[in-house]
Amino acid sequence: MSSEGWIKIHRKLQEKAFYKKDSEAVHLWIHILMNANHKPTEEILGGKTIECNPGQFTTGRKQLANNTGISESKIERLLTKFEKIEQQIEQRKTTTNRLITVLYWSDYQETEQQTEQRPNNDRTTTEQRPNTLKEVKKLRSKEVIRIGEKNLSQRKEEFKVSLEEFATTYPHEMIEKFYDYWSEANKSQTKMRLELEKTWETNLRISTWSKRNFNNGFTSSQKKQGLPGQILQPDEARSAELLAKFEQKTATV
Repeated sequence: MSSEGWIKIHRKLQEKAFYKKDSEAVHLWIHILMNANHKPTEEILGGKTIECNPGQFTTGRKQLANNTGISESKIERLLTKFEKIEQQIEQRKTTTNRLITVLYWSDYQETEQQTEQRPNNDRTTTEQRPNTLKEVKKLRSKEVIRIGEKNLSQRKEEFKVSLEEFATTYPHEMIEKFYDYWSEANKSQTKMRLELEKTWETNLRISTWSKRNFNNGFTSSQKKQGLPGQILQPDEARSAELLAKFEQKTATV
């Protein structure tokens, strides 16, 4: 890939959740834009010659890691996020490398040839504008539909990825239990447990979860509310059980 030329970066990038939380995600996304072809180019994919269209290029996880300084495992997680959650790219993988396609490339970039021809083609541009606007609106309407139709599994995956930022703060096993509990679907399989809450801030919830050392020790009221409880030692659990029976018997007198 040539290092000459330039690319456009839309200000909407600042609206992405990862823009403020994950500088490596921003780094990788810009790297992808810079390496995508701006004109049809022949490249090798899985040992075979293919023609890459504008917005496509072939690469590999190791190559991306070497070029960006980001670990291979983080590269793979981010590419999955860009594909499955953000819906910014598509991937076609082989045993040797992969083809990355930047979705809605025409919305991000304009070829250098188009830019150079613009001053001399005002009439042509004016005549073609209605068709171009229709195409752009069609693409954008499809994008809105795709984002608006996120199913339960996609939202679960998005929630799971959002917990990665806590991996250096809390134990992996605890984060997994936190995810399993709050991502549990309701009876109609339409919402996760966390989506039934009136308010939700992950950092506060996971902090409380950590302090309570979540396990199977629930009080009766916490079982009804679905909230994590304190760890109960055997003697304490037995005492709590006897006290509950006593209170129940007293209430019936």
